[in-house]
Amino acid sequence: MPKSYYPINLDVSGKKCLVVGGGAVAERKVKTLLKFGARAVVVAPEPTGGIARLAKSGKVKLARRKYRSSDLKEAALVIAATDDGEVNRRVALDAKKNKILVNVIDRPELCSFIAPSVIKRGPLVVSISTSGNAPAFSKALRLKLEKIVTPALGKLAGELGRIRRQKLGTASHRA
Repeated sequence: MPKSYYPINLDVSGKKCLVVGGGAVAERKVKTLLKFGARAVVVAPEPTGGIARLAKSGKVKLARRKYRSSDLKEAALVIAATDDGEVNRRVALDAKKNKILVNVIDRPELCSFIAPSVIKRGPLVVSISTSGNAPAFSKALRLKLEKIVTPALGKLAGELGRIRRQKLGTASHRA
């Protein structure tokens, strides 16, 4: 029976999220983590120009070297995105040993979580997953849904949240 994943939205705001690897995929993962307020840390001997610019601007902490197991200290989650399968496997084993959530790009069997394709519009987040079976299909579906899930819907979700908080605050004063 194929593996099935329990969907969850994880609060990474202000938390250390380690990305091991410095290529284009790692850069995309870092940018997504930043959208959700993570404190991104990248370990890569040769990061992309985009990762280097994020580090220079102070948005990302960058260690220009090879991965060490000590890099996992205080990490809430880790993403292994190198082009070296052995390094990715070592990151996964170290993370699991330390009970840290881990995602290894293109190796779902090494993952404790998989990252869905995401649409973020303010507080509105829509995620699409094929449970790791067909990531390109998830991406294609996301591109179609982005036309429907507009920034206006994100603003509406924010406004509805404000009204809800206001109503809950009023209700709690009556009790």
